[in-house]
Amino acid sequence: MKPRSFGVDPFSSLDAWTFEPVFREKTQIEEVDIFLCGMQAHHPKWGGVVGSSANHGAYPENSAWYELVERIAILKAIQEKQLFLRDPQSEKIIGTIDGTKAFPSTFSDEAQYAKSNGVALFNAWPEACRRATLELVERHLILASWIGYHKPERITQVPQTELSRLERIYRVEHYNLGTQRVSSLAAPVAVTAVVLWPKDPKHPLIYAFGGGETRAESIVKAETETWQRLGFLWGEELPQSEPEFAPNQLYHQELYLFTKQHGRIESWLSGAFFNPKLPALAPLLSMKFIDLSSDQTLHFKVAKAIAEEAIPLVFGKWRGGVFAGIDADRLIHPIA
Repeated sequence: MKPRSFGVDPFSSLDAWTFEPVFREKTQIEEVDIFLCGMQAHHPKWGGVVGSSANHGAYPENSAWYELVERIAILKAIQEKQLFLRDPQSEKIIGTIDGTKAFPSTFSDEAQYAKSNGVALFNAWPEACRRATLELVERHLILASWIGYHKPERITQVPQTELSRLERIYRVEHYNLGTQRVSSLAAPVAVTAVVLWPKDPKHPLIYAFGGGETRAESIVKAETETWQRLGFLWGEELPQSEPEFAPNQLYHQELYLFTKQHGRIESWLSGAFFNPKLPALAPLLSMKFIDLSSDQTLHFKVAKAIAEEAIPLVFGKWRGGVFAGIDADRLIHPIA
């Protein structure tokens, strides 16, 4: 079922896709209403995609739809042998990139590259590139701190927000995961983590991340993501034993929902993983932007940000690049 509320007619470019009915659910946590929305679509050759979102006040159909179209763009782009590189401001074509470089493979049964890392959708190309940059840097700095390049720092002076309403059941903490300069933005990108430590083991451990051109923007983004993760995980059955390994995003999530693995997250955030002997990471990420837009993305622009200096996001037990020397029990990073 194609969502009626978006007014896009005709959907002829999406005719090959089968759309499931829109999922809507409201959950209440500590007298805070969280509205959940999910959408699914399936292509006979390319497989299925999901878009989801959570929000206060109303069902976030628009956000879920945007994510669904973004995922459709990725599946379409994976089929291409070559893709265009565009200038982040003028949108002018400045080159091409081989499809296997845009979406690399580990050629391993134990690890797989994330397909959606650094991908963002917007109705204007420059903003799609900005958002894609923020996501790529967010993941880069999370992984950098996890591997041990720098210590997370607790942020104690945070303006009170709706998250404070959860303090009866959660200990709410914010962490600075560093800043990173990039070639496409004037200001360094800041990354923040928000962690909800459960006071009762029946509640899920929640953590989320956000990148922004200011610390304040990154905090807002991380808190928004926190509500979304909390909304979808609240009331779900928690793992009672360590989940079976799989090289995918779900395994990375399930592993750290298992109570006995919470200590690893605590160790990371306390700075225990920091290794001063590691060489410094690149001070500047040289950004390039791949255009994933097509007839499948309707009137939206979809950008994929890449940088050779960025740590790649890989799910599973990957020992390539900067992961080559870390302990086996830290191969599973917390990004999910």
